[in-house]
Amino acid sequence: MALVKCPECGRENVSDSAEACPSCGFAIKKHFDQIQQNISTDISIDKKTNKKAKKIITITSVIILIVCVAAYLNYSEKKAYYEEEYTWNCDGFKIQSKTALKIIQSLDWSKEDHYDEIERLSSLKNELNDTYEKIEYYGQKGDIYGYYKYKEIIESLESCISQLQNSDYDKFNEVADEAHWLTVSKGYISIFYKYFPQ
Repeated sequence: MALVKCPECGRENVSDSAEACPSCGFAIKKHFDQIQQNISTDISIDKKTNKKAKKIITITSVIILIVCVAAYLNYSEKKAYYEEEYTWNCDGFKIQSKTALKIIQSLDWSKEDHYDEIERLSSLKNELNDTYEKIEYYGQKGDIYGYYKYKEIIESLESCISQLQNSDYDKFNEVADEAHWLTVSKGYISIFYKYFPQ
């Protein structure tokens, strides 16, 4: 029991368990019982709300965790795939480059022309370009760098083909062309061994 002030007339020291206020007859007990009931209801609602909120937070956290793990596993799987394709294409590039190297090293200057060699080297250059595009693609996707060296090999081969074509078109300067060709071809050979040491 507690002494309270009557909400109706303001009389002091009225028992909160009294059925009615002695002065005005206001239903004291009923009034304060209602207040207590409202408080209990609010507390119950708050507890239910908090429980529901905790449940939602827990479920949301679990979903986020699952999504993150799935994303990581997916990324790891893709990265492994990109790395595998990158390596496979790099190996293919090396084989194609080595084929070009053998053609360059075995070039016979006693022949009247070198159209066959030019055609084969040009075909290899196109293959190397296609392979390089794949290397660049998988390198970027897999966050792998250092594939610039493959482009340098292609550029050097292009220079070799260009000089070889010039030699065939101008037979008057064959000796000079041969000397210059050897310099250019040595450039390709040195670049090949720089990136693909035996």
